[in-house]
Amino acid sequence: MPRSLDAFFRHLSSAFFAEDYDAVVQHYRYPLPFTALDELIIFGSPERYADALRIYNEKMKENRIVGFEAQVRDGETVNDAFRKVRVDWKQHDKDGNVYDVFHASYVLSWPEDQKYPKIEMVDYDDLSIAEIVERMAMVSVDKVTRSA
Repeated sequence: MPRSLDAFFRHLSSAFFAEDYDAVVQHYRYPLPFTALDELIIFGSPERYADALRIYNEKMKENRIVGFEAQVRDGETVNDAFRKVRVDWKQHDKDGNVYDVFHASYVLSWPEDQKYPKIEMVDYDDLSIAEIVERMAMVSVDKVTRSA
């Protein structure tokens, strides 16, 4: 996996824990779909996603989580414009212990003039929307649907 993807996800994690939500949300395209199992959450704007990130960060602080470690696992080219990558995220407490691990896949586009890609879609591989809301306290969403 290209080192730049590792650097990209480290950048997102650092900005999140520094509470620089503007630096995080600029790397996504909107409306932003998040899927989890057979459900969908859509964030309609960077402001709505930043609101969810603020709430999530508060939850992390309550649980004494101080960092995420991203491990880019694999990737595949979807077509000339898009790439899908799988990332394992480890949440660390202040003592360096792993608090939780979750997995997500990202569909990325990479504008030629940009240092980092844009995230077009996020898919939580092993969590339902209810588990995401419980773990991340994402309550500021625009739309939630269930697949038939």
